[in-house]
Order: sequence, then C-alpha cells, then structure tokens
Amino acid sequence: MKEKISEIFKHPIWSNVIATFIVLGITVGYNLTISIFKDTDFITEFLKFWNYKIKLWIIVFLILALILVYRFLSRNKIKEDNFKYEDETLELDRKLFEKIRTEIMDESVALNLKDNSFSSYPFDIRDLDFIHNFTEEHKNPNFEFLNPKLETIKEDLIESVELLQKSLSKNIFGTDIKHPEKTFIGIPKEWEYERIEAARNNIENAEKLVFTDYEKLIKTGRRILKI
Repeated sequence: MKEKISEIFKHPIWSNVIATFIVLGITVGYNLTISIFKDTDFITEFLKFWNYKIKLWIIVFLILALILVYRFLSRNKIKEDNFKYEDETLELDRKLFEKIRTEIMDESVALNLKDNSFSSYPFDIRDLDFIHNFTEEHKNPNFEFLNPKLETIKEDLIESVELLQKSLSKNIFGTDIKHPEKTFIGIPKEWEYERIEAARNNIENAEKLVFTDYEKLIKTGRRILKI
C-alpha cells in the first residue's frame, strides 16, 4: 500500500492532479471558515481571497523559493539515477546487502514481522536481537550503501525499526511463561481489553512498516546488485 501511494505521488500526471485538489481544498476550506466566523457568505469571501493584492516582492520571493526547492529535489533524483558502480564499489554494496539480509534481518525475522508475531502472542526476547544489531551497526560509518537509492531505502528501514522499538518498549513486558532456554515477553494479559487492543494495533502498524521497508530494500537490492 505504501509503495502504491508513493508511486501515485511520483506519477507526473496524478501528482499534479493531487496537488491541484489539495490547493483547491485548502482554499475552499479557508474561505468557508472565514465566512462562518465573519458571518458573511462564502462567495464574497472567495472573491475577496482571489482579488487580494499581494506585493510584487512577495511573489518574486515565493517563485525563487519554489525554484530552489525544485532544484534541490531534482539534484538528489539525478544523483540517484546517474549513479554507476565500479567493480570495487559494487562488491562493497553486495557485502553490506548480504549482511543485512542474512545476519541482521534474516528470513525468520521477516516472517515474524509479516505474521505480526510481536503483537499477536508472547515471544522469545531474542527474537528482537535484530533491533539491537541494526541500531548498533547504524553507528558504524561503514554501514552505508554507496548507491544513493539503496542508502535512502536503508535509512527508511532504520527509521521504521526505531519506531518499532519505541512501540515495543511501551507495550511489551515480561510474562509468567516458564521455559528452560527462552525468556518470553509480550503484551500484559492483565491489562484491560481496550488497552490490549490499542497496544496490538500500535505494534502491528510498526511491524507492517518495518516489513514493507525491508521488502522494498530486498527487492530493490536484488535488482540493482543482481544477486
């Protein structure tokens, strides 16, 4: 869902259509609010809004600001599109990609996230090792893709992991389950039903976000790195 929405906003036609409706909605909402508070009719306020005199220097300033923002965003996009690997840089990114998908977040971690294991039932505390590993590796300056596109996706994934960590820290505690080798944690069963459901929804949303970003990194990485 997140990727589909992102594609719509990046589409050259639909993005302009959405932007037009957003501006129109803000304009209509503003004038409707003004007409209510001033006890006037909407048409009068709408016409006053469009006939409002704006100083020339303000218009020039806004145009320059929009140009600068556009150039900044375009430069980043061009940088991503024009990136080309050399043999050495390709090998470095391949090693980092393999480390992420085999050592930090392997298939078992991805499956737990996809199945919403952390929000559904008690689980072994060691299942969260990937969060610690990710946050620790992120401190390492070498934990970086040279490809700007992969690095952007990786940073999104790290942000999602950090959000999941915050959600778990507020809603997950020790349980009374006894096991000789595992330490089980989960949402406290003694909480009220509404609190349990709120905790489950909060964790589940965070799980979905991490899995979506992880899946995007894996699919994009396999295409770019050809592994």
